[in-house]
Amino acid sequence: MFSVNSMYTKLEGLMVWEGNRSMEEKRIFGQIWQSPAPSKVVAFAWTLLLDRIPTRMKLAWRNVLSPESHL
Repeated sequence: MFSVNSMYTKLEGLMVWEGNRSMEEKRIFGQIWQSPAPSKVVAFAWTLLLDRIPTRMKLAWRNVLSPESHL
């Protein structure tokens, strides 16, 4: 049966960790999925820790939004 955790485990096996990740970061990423929080909260925490949340500043930097844009 599919779950976000099973996909994470599968992808983690395929992914080569960047050399600049500390043991502490690896431990935290490994424990994220053990949380009793709902899967959407766990997924959000994972993207937050990976610095992948599309903030206005990042979207402006990628030219998706103009720097002066107000949402």
